[in-house]
Amino acid sequence: MLIIWLDKKLRAASCASCFSSLDGIFSLSGLEVSSGRCSRMLLVELEGQKYYVKLSNRGGKRLRRWLGRSRLESEYLNLRRFASWGMPCPRVLAFALQKRFGIFRRAALVTEPIEQTLDLVQWAELRPQQFDDAQWLHKVSSQLASACRSMHKRNFAHGDLKWRNILVKEGDEAQVYFIDCPDGRFWVWPFMPYRIVKDLACLDKIGKKMLSKTERLRFFLQYRQEKKLNPKSKRQLRKILRFFEGRE
Repeated sequence: MLIIWLDKKLRAASCASCFSSLDGIFSLSGLEVSSGRCSRMLLVELEGQKYYVKLSNRGGKRLRRWLGRSRLESEYLNLRRFASWGMPCPRVLAFALQKRFGIFRRAALVTEPIEQTLDLVQWAELRPQQFDDAQWLHKVSSQLASACRSMHKRNFAHGDLKWRNILVKEGDEAQVYFIDCPDGRFWVWPFMPYRIVKDLACLDKIGKKMLSKTERLRFFLQYRQEKKLNPKSKRQLRKILRFFEGRE
């Protein structure tokens, strides 16, 4: 089985034929941005246009290699979900998936680069003084709180909501974008409350090193849409603060 999907923007491009087959996508050359056990990411430039191309020939760990969706297929679907929910994320330009006898063989995901952005880890390491700008921090915090609330109210948890997976655009706008979400999925009670705590705890893992207690509390109240803590929000906050105890 072979599935190939192209966005209308890419279909109209003169280099569309380069993405019309899995063999064609896997033959592309470019700058290797990252590499892992299951996939590698290339920055490819064709006819003056840049593309991020993620290639995978492993479905994932354990049974995920043989059953269910591959990590790259989940990432593709989750980026499409984010876009439909109004959460800024890279535009998906192409996706291709190959299976044999129902077993994952390989896949490719092509996205449009978001220029002039840094992930939050890069902001913390390269421009830590930016976190002293109350206006900039408020913009970023408000967008994050709103996006997390939007996901969680749909019973969807990100699963890997770390600072490296959140981009912030340079400039006064400070637009937030969400990337790299292969582990995101829908959950039902009684599992969803734990997943919410995990998402928020992942954000706070570096947040507690870069932000004051007041700033971290302000984000939590923005997420909860509350002016002050109540008994229910206090219980949730305690779980978030204790989530990584003994794991670090």
